[in-house]
This record gives sequence, C-alpha cells and structure tokens, in this order.
Amino acid sequence: MKDNPHLLGQGKIDFEKVAEAIADIGFGGWAQLETVAPSGDVRKDMKTNLDYIRRLLAKH
Repeated sequence: MKDNPHLLGQGKIDFEKVAEAIADIGFGGWAQLETVAPSGDVRKDMKTNLDYIRRLLAKH
C-alpha cells in the first residue's frame, strides 16, 4: 500500500474504499507498505501509516 508522496490517507487514494474491497473479497493475508517519510522521521511516519491502516482495516 502506498500513496506517495503522502502519508496513507492524506493523498489521492481513498483507503476507505480500499479497505472495503479488501474486506469484500475476504482477504486475510499480509500487506506491504511502500511509503515515504514526508516528515523526514522514518519511524514516526511508519508508525503513523501503520496506525492509520490498522485502524481502518479493523473497522471492516
């Protein structure tokens, strides 16, 4: 998952729809994040991305 050069959920991709589609097909495997660190702090931005996508997927 990526939406470079933005953090997940802050760019053009509608990750709410992506999460719905993932749930609709019953996918339960691994996903890979291929994201940038717009703040320059890789750990902080990765945590932000992980927290966002985990919260979003947990809703579905």
